[in-house]
Amino acid sequence: MEEFKGDEDILKFAIEREKQANRFYVALAKRVADDEMREVFEVLAGDEVEHKAKLELEVMKTGRVVVSQKDAKRFDPYPLGDTESMLHMDFKSALAIAIDKENGSFRLYADWFATARDEQQREILLSLAQEEAKHKARLEIEYEMLIKNQ
Repeated sequence: MEEFKGDEDILKFAIEREKQANRFYVALAKRVADDEMREVFEVLAGDEVEHKAKLELEVMKTGRVVVSQKDAKRFDPYPLGDTESMLHMDFKSALAIAIDKENGSFRLYADWFATARDEQQREILLSLAQEEAKHKARLEIEYEMLIKNQ
């Protein structure tokens, strides 16, 4: 894993990660038969778009333009994995992967919070870490209910 050269690298990477998470949840929402679970995944997908917008605003505050980061993998200690292949697995496995994704995102934002220099960016990263923790908890509840009902 390569080191970030500064807060801008962190923000660019986080934007790309939020885009990937959004695509994952949109795809899962299309796969599930249960209306309640579809709604859960649609809400999570929408939340990821909001997270991306917050991060893009932070980049714009620095006077820079938001651009896609093609080589995000080189920075990622907690990769999202091959989203396309994950979409072909059973629902229980997909839910477990979603929990892992949210946990990885939480850990990234928490780690970056500790190293960010700008107080406003620290607040954004802390807020995002909290959001990802809520997502993880929501998914864990769904997973436990699924296990219980089997």
